[in-house]
Amino acid sequence: MEIVIETEDTSISADLMGVNTLSAGKTKVQLPGGASLIWQGESFGKATGFENAILFTLEFASSVGASVVAAWLYDKLKNRKVRRLRINRTEVTLDKGEITRVLREEIEEYKDGE
Repeated sequence: MEIVIETEDTSISADLMGVNTLSAGKTKVQLPGGASLIWQGESFGKATGFENAILFTLEFASSVGASVVAAWLYDKLKNRKVRRLRINRTEVTLDKGEITRVLREEIEEYKDGE
């Protein structure tokens, strides 16, 4: 599952991952509920249409608790300067309930496709 965070806050990547040095596709953090977040990189500058876009991949087992992962993500982003949050190209309001809803839908869609 792809997660894109558009922000002016250049420290979000390191804060989410809990490290100072990031390696695209290799920096990974285990989340509560059995999911993993993998940092894929970021782009800076107005050439992309926004100040900063950070790309993550969320890996999960079909039994992952969407509400647990959503609560973790919301808590990490709620006081940050996040302009836009997208989960698999769906724009999501920075609200714990909304993040949970979209994650549940994406997990169900994944399970249906297995």
